[in-house]
Amino acid sequence: MLFTWKTTLLFVTCATLLLWQLNWLILGDTLPIKKAMDYSTSETNFLKFWIKIAVVIGVLLPGVAFFVWHRYPEPRKIMEFYLVVLIVQIVAESILSRVLFPSLVVITGTIYTVFRICQLCQGQQLVMAAAQINNHNLIIFSSLLWLLLLFWSSNLIVIFAVSWPNILSKQFFD
Repeated sequence: MLFTWKTTLLFVTCATLLLWQLNWLILGDTLPIKKAMDYSTSETNFLKFWIKIAVVIGVLLPGVAFFVWHRYPEPRKIMEFYLVVLIVQIVAESILSRVLFPSLVVITGTIYTVFRICQLCQGQQLVMAAAQINNHNLIIFSSLLWLLLLFWSSNLIVIFAVSWPNILSKQFFD
């Protein structure tokens, strides 16, 4: 069950420990990952546009949904844990990219996006089983979860297509 404090704290702890371990391996040149990101102008422009989409679809819509469905336990719980993990990700990316190095944002984004996709898949199952939601609200909330699943799956594709090639050093491809 991904919608419990125990699971959420366990994930955040494991993700943080993994990121610290990866940091150590990258600093020791054990992993072929660059410490800085050097996007082209077109990649930078695309990522700026993509981040704006992420704010609207990934942050604002779930925030509104949390308040709209706050009276229904299952949708509230799904959005609550989704938003908690998202906020922790944003804070982690901000801190780690400043304290350690910028390319950790790519690794952090990958780890958290995979977890978020799992959350949303499980959220779909919970909502379909929830009897307290009327059919109209069920369709709307389920559609929101599908939109979020589509967006975060697309985000994972963007991360692997644009960001990972940018941070992998040339020795990775040799």
